[in-house]
Amino acid sequence: MKQLTAMLVFLLLASQALAAGYEDTLCQRFELLAGREIVVVANPESPDWEYASSLAEALTSAGMPCRLSSDLEFDVSMLGAVNIILVGGPIANKATKMLQDNLSVVFYSENGRIFMYAATVKLTGAQWGVVNMEEISGSWVVLLAGITRNGTKAAVKAFLEAKNLHREVAIIRARDSEYGVYICLPALSQAEKKSRRIKPRGAGVVAVGLLELADG
Repeated sequence: MKQLTAMLVFLLLASQALAAGYEDTLCQRFELLAGREIVVVANPESPDWEYASSLAEALTSAGMPCRLSSDLEFDVSMLGAVNIILVGGPIANKATKMLQDNLSVVFYSENGRIFMYAATVKLTGAQWGVVNMEEISGSWVVLLAGITRNGTKAAVKAFLEAKNLHREVAIIRARDSEYGVYICLPALSQAEKKSRRIKPRGAGVVAVGLLELADG
């Protein structure tokens, strides 16, 4: 934990140094989040709760005001008052389900399989996760989620440790107990988010996905 705390402090100082040079949301994620209290939201009945708890502990140890909260306690009225970190996708995390239309990542299910659109990329496969950070109603909202718990765990680890996260959407690939940052992309525009249309009964999604990544 001491090593992780030192790394977080380093990343926070590095992001402050970069801030004057150019705008890059994920690169400056700790500086942006540190402006107010951070609420880490997850489902206590899900394995994601363990990842969320470790995340909240790490941020607190680095001197960032942070608390852990159940997804059932989340309310949109919190936006504008605190910054939010969502751990887990919309199936496990009700807060993610409430906010995903405002983010650049959307999940859907078809024939018992879970798929994810991360900006312009369609993801299929258990190893994929995503870090998505955008401003919603005056709050910074971070989504750390995966198609499976492995992807979510990798996303949390990358959020805390990776020095090469940029823009607003980072696609993460789980590698055993580690992770790799596959690609970083800009957030979708409001028009692009609005154009995403969920088909009846979750049969699929019409989105702006141009590239598909699967297992392998």
